[in-house]
Amino acid sequence: MPDLFPNRLLRNLLLSAGALWLAEPALAGTAAEVARGKLLAEACRACHHLDGKTRQGLAGPSLVGVWQRQAGTVPHYSYSEGMRAKSRACLIWNGETLEAFLTSPSKVVPGTHMSFNASLGPAERPQVIAYLSTLGKPPAVSRLALRLRESAEGHPTRAIDPERVSAGQEEARKCTACHDLTSQRKILIGPPLWGVWGRAVASSPGFCYSEAMRRLPSDLVWNERSLSLFLEDPPGMVAGTRMLFTGVKAEKRRLGLIGFLRTLQ
Repeated sequence: MPDLFPNRLLRNLLLSAGALWLAEPALAGTAAEVARGKLLAEACRACHHLDGKTRQGLAGPSLVGVWQRQAGTVPHYSYSEGMRAKSRACLIWNGETLEAFLTSPSKVVPGTHMSFNASLGPAERPQVIAYLSTLGKPPAVSRLALRLRESAEGHPTRAIDPERVSAGQEEARKCTACHDLTSQRKILIGPPLWGVWGRAVASSPGFCYSEAMRRLPSDLVWNERSLSLFLEDPPGMVAGTRMLFTGVKAEKRRLGLIGFLRTLQ
């Protein structure tokens, strides 16, 4: 945040929040951290939205939805070049990165506009972060996850069919426009597809996934059923995915492609 407000004001806000915290009855576990963090985070209102309400002229981006958000991606906010560089490097705001940033903003993002320097102690930062995590969107319930939940049983994996694999290899030529299919696992527009079979979604090392993909259930893996549903209509199955390919509508061609992807191990 640009230093538009006297540090004394920010310190007073934090001290007031601390006094209110001491007056509050103790809460157990995570609820206590969130409650204390909410009080401490009142200082952030000087520059940031915390509740989705629109106020003009704030110096920082909205913190609603900051949890698991890619840095530098709030629409219409003018970020520093340092923050834009971190965005290109796929910095994601989570417990570890928020802890580091709140400890020393300029160390994590050189050139950041955020010059807030009211001290948050080691015990207070996790409390503020716990509160910020509640301002995010709930986990996405995508069509893909819903369809998989509906059809959890009765879809055994087919044996590999050499003819189908051969046809799928031809179909996979389309994928090479955005994906590396080789064991080199290069990151292109999309993540590498070598090893995609059996891999958890949004887990290819080094690739910057869309928020929509990151919010899919963590136990979802790519297998015949999930790949078939996704490849039939990627944007329809995971709204917000960056994969704008319209899909492979014919089931025979789709299963051939999946058969080929299964061999990329």
